[in-house]
Amino acid sequence: MPNVWKPVPHLALSPDEIQRITETVARLEHPDIAPRVFARTMPDAPHWYTLVRHWDDPALFRDTVEVIQQYGEPVYYKRGRYTSLIANGYRYWTMGASPASTILINVCPHIYSTAYDAVAENYDHVYHKPHHQEGDVWIKDQLPDLKDKRVLDIGCGTGYLFDLFTSLRIGNGAVHGYPFRKPEQYTGIDPSYAMLKQFAGKYGYYTDRTINCSIGHYYRTDNLKYDVILGLWGAGSYITETDLIKIRLIAKEDADFIVTAFKKTNKPHVLGFTEPYVAGGLYNLPPTREIGTHLFYKMTLQDVQD
Repeated sequence: MPNVWKPVPHLALSPDEIQRITETVARLEHPDIAPRVFARTMPDAPHWYTLVRHWDDPALFRDTVEVIQQYGEPVYYKRGRYTSLIANGYRYWTMGASPASTILINVCPHIYSTAYDAVAENYDHVYHKPHHQEGDVWIKDQLPDLKDKRVLDIGCGTGYLFDLFTSLRIGNGAVHGYPFRKPEQYTGIDPSYAMLKQFAGKYGYYTDRTINCSIGHYYRTDNLKYDVILGLWGAGSYITETDLIKIRLIAKEDADFIVTAFKKTNKPHVLGFTEPYVAGGLYNLPPTREIGTHLFYKMTLQDVQD
């Protein structure tokens, strides 16, 4: 369903609230709990819906509606404003009636609009030039052995993490020269569909392991915990305090936390960049190293400021 989505500051959520939203997303993604029907009568606005009468537990349906309406964000379509829960690349919304009166929940892919879309096609040519290679080699050497680790790659972009192991040809013995034994170990998230399209063109073997969403809209719905959290090439500048709470819920207590953030005097070199960002300072330790316009942090989640 076409939409106009405007970024808004994410709510300051408690761990219990994040857990409640995560459980709601898990329900909505489960085909047996929330069976979807394609809206065939609305070809100009392709989407699915799930009806309360198809749910085994109507009370669970009403609770799901409450979460959507309480924690959703405004999305504008034609002349309407719809409170939508955005999660894992999709958005869910109702028609605005009370939970007790609501009979359906709509769902469609969520389309972000980011400044990176305009530069995605040439991004690698601009930012991965030979003079960057020294910094790339150093960053690769700071990473733990990833062969048997579960990794969340925040702001994975065009696949920079994989570039470190393939373009530089300094693999560590992993299958195909990639850093992982199995694709299932990796999750990459990025709000720019155009950047992910470039990722798919280079590393199609891992396409199914990427999600078009921001960290603020990512909810891991299984019980597995990440061993490593990455946010390279400035992605650490988009991680908020609420995001850190979420990360703690989906990562091991001693997980490696390795990010780069922009210096306070720098913004991303992207034409028309307007997204809010954190210029370092969110992390309570001094950076491990300065790399050009970036601050590199290597720590564990236990080291990160609450």
